[in-house]
Amino acid sequence: QLGLASVACGDVNTPSCDTALADAQVRMQAAVPPPRTAMAFVDALAAQVALAREQPAQARSRVQAALDRFPPGQPPQAMQVRLLALLARAELRLGETASAQSHAEQALNDARLAAGEISYTEGHGLALLAMGLVRQAQGDLQSARSAWRDSEVQLRQSLGDGAPATLEA
Repeated sequence: QLGLASVACGDVNTPSCDTALADAQVRMQAAVPPPRTAMAFVDALAAQVALAREQPAQARSRVQAALDRFPPGQPPQAMQVRLLALLARAELRLGETASAQSHAEQALNDARLAAGEISYTEGHGLALLAMGLVRQAQGDLQSARSAWRDSEVQLRQSLGDGAPATLEA
């Protein structure tokens, strides 16, 4: 169901996106046993849709809901890194630069922990991309460009040249 929602939300402004997201949430809620960390994927997609629709407060709320699904005290997972990077982006759009910086830094730290011995990961690339946006918002363009260059390497190696995140970096 999540895959269908992802396809339906290729154009975030269609009613089929909202319907597919709601359907995925209902079906996964019924199929996934507690603690339902897999539901974080639905929340993450809903947050991405909200951000694309210029609804950063709603995006932040969905990311927070997704992060709350993970048990505390556990090693970070790749999805948590992606969520923290997304949270930083939502906070930037809300003008909350200090909070965005904190979450981008947490995403970078967690990306390193989650990657283990893997050299290139999507999470690390997304965290660097978010950090670049934070640095840009702070007026530090040199640090922003550096973060984006590093992000591009991470994303190109982990996702490929044509991936949307790679192109954004």
